[in-house]
Amino acid sequence: MTQENGIYVCCSHVCSGWWRLSYIGDWAIAGCFVLFSSLIILTEPRHLDLPFPSTNPNVAYPFKQDTIPSWASALYSYGGAVAFVVVCMPFMRSIHDVHNAALSMLYSWGLANTFTAVGKVFAGRYRPNYLDMLEDLSISGDSHKAWDGRMSFPSGHATVMFAGGTWMALYMAGKLKCFTNKGGEAWKSALCMGPLMAAWLGVLTRTRDYKHDFSDILAGSIIGACGAFVSYFCYFRSMFDKKCHLPKVRARFGVCIDHCPNVVPERFKKNKKKGTN
Repeated sequence: MTQENGIYVCCSHVCSGWWRLSYIGDWAIAGCFVLFSSLIILTEPRHLDLPFPSTNPNVAYPFKQDTIPSWASALYSYGGAVAFVVVCMPFMRSIHDVHNAALSMLYSWGLANTFTAVGKVFAGRYRPNYLDMLEDLSISGDSHKAWDGRMSFPSGHATVMFAGGTWMALYMAGKLKCFTNKGGEAWKSALCMGPLMAAWLGVLTRTRDYKHDFSDILAGSIIGACGAFVSYFCYFRSMFDKKCHLPKVRARFGVCIDHCPNVVPERFKKNKKKGTN
């Protein structure tokens, strides 16, 4: 692979644009994760034996309305991420950056929610307010509440909010070059912690509303953060790269141009011809 007038030539194919057909597969995989997580959550969770069901103190907490509804956590996570990208658009002026950000967000959403949905159905853990939910069920007749009462682990709110909060923190850190040799400043890292603090406060309301134990929100937070890390670094450069604010450039065969061993700077080639190193 060589460079001629700013255009990469790899195996006799010109790779001038950032778009590659392999991105279609990435979108399909991310979409499949989203679809699978949406379907699996509709499955009845595993039924666990509950010791002393009528008097068990672990499931006898009172029922309370959500401080942060599901739609609000999704709005913060994905609406906030979209807002971050929109704010950066005038500075980046790159469709490539917008594309990779959108694909990364969708992949993060699908990947994290799939792990959480499978965990909820497989674990079948009772919510702290399960008994109160059953009393309400006898009045309303809503059978879905009986299922939802056995989907405590891991927390879906924590997954969604930390997937979005971690992704926003990473995106901001990359654009501000927080971890490069010349970019480390306290105000930058403190600013990047804002989305994580908002996510942390949001998930703590799940224990105050008696919807989850602390282990539920801890597991959900870890899943969401891991999903954001995996998806972000699939499409954006390392935080220690001097060009960490830019998206990765994919070659024809799925290899990142910036790290392809066949990419030799023109300056090095000229020096090599002269017998220097």
